[in-house]
Amino acid sequence: MTTRISGLATGLPVDDWVKEMMKARQTQISSIEQKSTLLVWKQTDYQTVYGKVKELGDTAFNNTLVANLAPLKSTSTNESVATTSVTASTQKLSHKLTVKQLADNVYTASSAQITPAGNDKATLASQFGVTEDFSVVINGKTISVSKDASLNNFVSSINNANANVTAVYNATVDRVFLSTSIKGAWDGEYGSRIDFAGTDASGMDFFNTNLKLPLAANVASNAAITPEGNAKTSLATQFGLTPGDSFAIDINGQSVTVNTDDSIDTLMTSINNTAGIGVTASYSAELDRVIFTGTGATPQVDLSANAADPALSFLSANLKVMAADSRMILGQDAIVDIDGATDLHVLDNTFSMAGVTYTLKGIGTTNVDVGSDVDKAVENAKAFVDKYNSVLADVIAKYKETRPKQGSGSRNGFEYYAPLTDAQREAMSDDQIAAWEIKAKTGMLSRSPILGSLLDKMRTSISQPITGLTGAYKSAASIGLTTGEGWQSYQEGGKLYLDESKLREALTADPDALKKVFGTTGATTGTQGIAVRLKAVMDTGKTSIAREAGLAGSDVSTGYLGDRISEYGKQIYSLTLKMNDEETRYYNKFSAMEAALSKLSAQSSWLAQQTGQSGSGNS
Repeated sequence: MTTRISGLATGLPVDDWVKEMMKARQTQISSIEQKSTLLVWKQTDYQTVYGKVKELGDTAFNNTLVANLAPLKSTSTNESVATTSVTASTQKLSHKLTVKQLADNVYTASSAQITPAGNDKATLASQFGVTEDFSVVINGKTISVSKDASLNNFVSSINNANANVTAVYNATVDRVFLSTSIKGAWDGEYGSRIDFAGTDASGMDFFNTNLKLPLAANVASNAAITPEGNAKTSLATQFGLTPGDSFAIDINGQSVTVNTDDSIDTLMTSINNTAGIGVTASYSAELDRVIFTGTGATPQVDLSANAADPALSFLSANLKVMAADSRMILGQDAIVDIDGATDLHVLDNTFSMAGVTYTLKGIGTTNVDVGSDVDKAVENAKAFVDKYNSVLADVIAKYKETRPKQGSGSRNGFEYYAPLTDAQREAMSDDQIAAWEIKAKTGMLSRSPILGSLLDKMRTSISQPITGLTGAYKSAASIGLTTGEGWQSYQEGGKLYLDESKLREALTADPDALKKVFGTTGATTGTQGIAVRLKAVMDTGKTSIAREAGLAGSDVSTGYLGDRISEYGKQIYSLTLKMNDEETRYYNKFSAMEAALSKLSAQSSWLAQQTGQSGSGNS
């Protein structure tokens, strides 16, 4: 309403009169507002029930999944070798696992303290005597290094280069540490490595001499070694060497004969079979590079050859292992035997095979048995029953809840508690308002046909047997899932009880009993498992509730109730406009009356004044 100031000229209680005249119209608006509020409360209660129904529907769906109805478990006989877990698609089989080697990251560190005594660590120049700027390449990432930068700056540059290498300088022990976060030997796409290929001589000297990283123990081709189009049948075809030729190369002082008719894999085997050589040699077809890794207490790789024959050219030009940057450190694969398959390489200590996930812990052998997990199945069934009973109780409570009526103070004592009007709120305390509204909001869904239908279908979905199943287990009751008997069942509205012992007995006799009774799919309701049925009942219930009340969080005008609320809003708006017009009309009339009275009063005063003057003159 518009705020007005009236009655000043005449002293008449115009505002009170207009307010009294508008009471009928305000009562009409308040009545519609109360009806709208009741529908909003009803809508809210329906949407709350929708949430409960959705929860039970989700639980029912989860109990149609094989992973929950027929869960499996795996048992490792030696968990110091490996622990295991399984997926729902795993077969009930036994497996044998032998771990020969664990996967590992790349780690390398300075072999001793790196700062010469008395040197300042402010810059690389002052710490190591570096006289010029240089660059290094790590895993293909070029890192520019300034002689005026500190060692910590250099370490940060490595960490920021996106080379998948972490560098740390520990000033306390005065050493640099390099590592990777990924396990396994780099294969060109997966695994880890620290590869220095592309680093020039000054950069490699900085790593070797200044940082004292033991890179001499890790020699690798600094690029792919096979010319494009060449076959790898033999060293002759791979590198264009003379067929039938042979020469010797020296590795850590041990002579190895190279026959050009042999393949590169055969050469690697010959190197590894040379006694006392102190090196493990391998050829990565994915990388097309040769890797020599030093072994023993003081690992190193020292390569040499006679410059007068093809040997030196073979090492430098063909294998590309004689350059300063021919350095690469690979991560380590796990090597396992599983079920007769030997020497399997995996990149990580956790991997899956045939539905079993293995987490390797140590070297050794373990047997793995995969079987039914009765405890988990029972736990899932109990969770289903708990959720069913919780939702059932909530829906029954809303369905049976009746609207309370006011006492003898109300008209005939039969009026329901209704939403309070603004005028009623002004006359009540906060506590009185709160107590009133609790009663007014009670029973909004009393005897709702939607809830009644939902409850009937919930009970039926559980009680009916599953037609088409054979054997001893073809109903909820057969696996220990029942309602109370007789009057108890009626009073509790179909509350479920789980006989855990009977369910365990059923699962022991038939591990698929729960899956059959809960999860069987079928073209008709009668042929479906109880969880499948219940999911359909919940979906139907959600649709009915959404059609009636819309969804929580959506526009209030959605659903049938929303349409009615919207219509009431339009009525309230229209009546409010009419009331404002009437109020304005009344005030205008009273203003005109006040103006006339003021004029009349002025005229009366003038006449009185004139009469007084006339009497005075006559005297």
